[in-house]
Amino acid sequence: MNNNRLGQHYDRYSNMNIQEMNKDKYKSNLISKNNDIQLSVVREPDVNYTLHDYYLCISSASRDLTKYPSESNYVVFLDNPYKNVKQIELIQTIIPHKNSVDTEPYLLLNIKEINDTVYSNNQQLLNSFAIIQLSPPTVSDGFINTDKRIHENIPKVFRTPISLSRLSIRITNSEGVDFDFGGNNSVVKAFQNTLVFKITCLEHSRDSLNQRNVY
Repeated sequence: MNNNRLGQHYDRYSNMNIQEMNKDKYKSNLISKNNDIQLSVVREPDVNYTLHDYYLCISSASRDLTKYPSESNYVVFLDNPYKNVKQIELIQTIIPHKNSVDTEPYLLLNIKEINDTVYSNNQQLLNSFAIIQLSPPTVSDGFINTDKRIHENIPKVFRTPISLSRLSIRITNSEGVDFDFGGNNSVVKAFQNTLVFKITCLEHSRDSLNQRNVY
């Protein structure tokens, strides 16, 4: 009896070329290179960005009176900062009809954090974020809105998106001097202004991942 026969059925596997075995499995698609690539996260769709519009309404009545006594010059801190801001524009203003404001050719809105919106040979216009052209007053000592018949919104578009956590508001006359509505150091409704902004942000989204098998 050949005592070596006991291990013969093991020897036939040990003598097989392991590289050839793997090669055969590869050919039989048990291990597929193509599948491996398709199932990789690297091959998932790229991140896409979509535009989302937000509307920010601020009022001078909510300012810190200690730091900002004038309703024409105050800072608004945003509890929820806007990220990846692509565009911002002033779409409405509500201005108190006080101190003959209706005799001004226009008012100017300056925002320290946002500049280079309007190009002009006039320095005050150049420094402003938006021109506020007022509608004719309808009620004495009431409020005046932006005249939408002749006023076109001028949006500020950022080539590189920014983040906004505060807005430093300053309302001036056409000569760049803070306009005095007459309600300094008070939050009396009759003297307050309200501004409405449309803020467009880039927000990323990813297409849903395709179902992947796990081997």
